[in-house]
Amino acid sequence: MRYKKIVGDAFLNVIASSVPLVLLQLALLPLIAARVTDDEYGLVVTLVALLSLVPTTLGNVLNNVRLLQCAESDDRQPSSSFSLIVLVSTAIAVLVTFCVAVYYAGGVNPTSTGMALLAFLAVYREYLMVSYRLDLNYRAIVASSFYLAVGYLVGYGLFALTGWWELVYMVGLASSLAYMLLTTHLWREPLSPDSQLAGSAKDTAVLFASSMLGRSTTYADRMVIFPMLGGFEVSVYYVATLFGKILSMGVSPVSSVMLSYLARLKARPKRAFWYSLGLGLALSLVAYGITIGLSRPVLLLLYPQFADQAMDYVWLVTITAYVNVLVSIADPYVLRFLSLKWQVFENGLFCLLYFALALTLLGSFGLMGFCLGSLIATGAKLVFLLLVYCFAESKSSHNAR
Repeated sequence: MRYKKIVGDAFLNVIASSVPLVLLQLALLPLIAARVTDDEYGLVVTLVALLSLVPTTLGNVLNNVRLLQCAESDDRQPSSSFSLIVLVSTAIAVLVTFCVAVYYAGGVNPTSTGMALLAFLAVYREYLMVSYRLDLNYRAIVASSFYLAVGYLVGYGLFALTGWWELVYMVGLASSLAYMLLTTHLWREPLSPDSQLAGSAKDTAVLFASSMLGRSTTYADRMVIFPMLGGFEVSVYYVATLFGKILSMGVSPVSSVMLSYLARLKARPKRAFWYSLGLGLALSLVAYGITIGLSRPVLLLLYPQFADQAMDYVWLVTITAYVNVLVSIADPYVLRFLSLKWQVFENGLFCLLYFALALTLLGSFGLMGFCLGSLIATGAKLVFLLLVYCFAESKSSHNAR
């Protein structure tokens, strides 16, 4: 029954993540692309990447730190200073997002100001989700995603009237956050520093640094390509990666469920790691075949203006997407049962390798070189995770003897 519940919760979390994601990627963003120029659309997907890289990452980190703190506490209560950490972290995320948006948007304008508001909404929405994860209430997570999707639709209607694309995300995030404020209590917690403030802040900073390094290779690609090759090439790259990322992102919510359950375990499940990787590999191989078979007709339907150029890169970026699936399966085990220093070292090494390869090959072979560098670096990250976990297993077995 326990495994049945885990599978059921993973399925609910996939639904919760997939519905708004598919709505955005397969319907609303292509409609936005049809209403703006090719270069403008490149800016749109670049700023969306910024939103995913900084505020969404920080909100997810706060979510995971709170989850792990409660797992280590007998009464499942975190430090009472955690709300203060959330407030300060949100302010930092808003400021950083605004400053970077000013650079890409060409100054202080409605776009850069709107990005600051989106940053605030994104951090708090991601953080408050932990309330449902602590109770393993994945039905509530599905409900919050339903409001997110409905908000996206309403926001698109407002975009069609005003031409301001930020309204799509703004109304969506605000709708989902409003549901969370009505169904959770975390936002009511007092701002009261205690003796655990320094430790909680350190855990948040370490995990944020690690996550930023890791996610930068997923989202900063567009932010790097935009100033070097321009908005059109960003649009082509984004369209090429679209289908593979949509299918591969189905694994991310599964990883979230895995961490929620692993947080309740004191001992490391030895065989579950390899069973999970094996299943992930099998699903990735099947999904790769589906992706390659359907990419051209789907891209011609959604992005006819970019499809021909994008198909040159689809086979390569799709392999990278599914190697990253295996990384996302291994990560929760390392995060739960090994020191956070491994996360920082792993993602720091990966980030350095990624940008060194991608930028070097970008200069020599253009966008194809960037894609090849990304694949090599992602494969190296997977190998590193496997070696770290095997080393930890070997050390644990030796100590047991």
